Amino acid sequence: MDSGKPDGQDSIPRGKKTISVHLLGQEIQLKSSRSEGEITKIVNYLEERYRSLPPLSYIKKILLLLLEVTDELFQERKNKEVREKEWEKRLEHLLSLLTS
Repeated sequence: MDSGKPDGQDSIPRGKKTISVHLLGQEIQLKSSRSEGEITKIVNYLEERYRSLPPLSYIKKILLLLLEVTDELFQERKNKEVREKEWEKRLEHLLSLLTS
């Protein structure tokens, strides 16, 4: 599909490259600005988590993996908010000490 942009600029967004990975028995072509090492680390993590799941059908294991990783993400976001609020309180306390 041609967007009319010169030199095929619509094929790969600027700063992104195509990386081929094997994930859960599937070969996938990814377009990413991350390094190949970072992508490999993510793929290895998902593979390891998948293997740690109980014996279920493929689709059920994928869904369970999706739920667990999403739960991890949400938990990390919540933890980050808590840490940020703690730092804000500490900074406010230090500022009050400096201004009093």
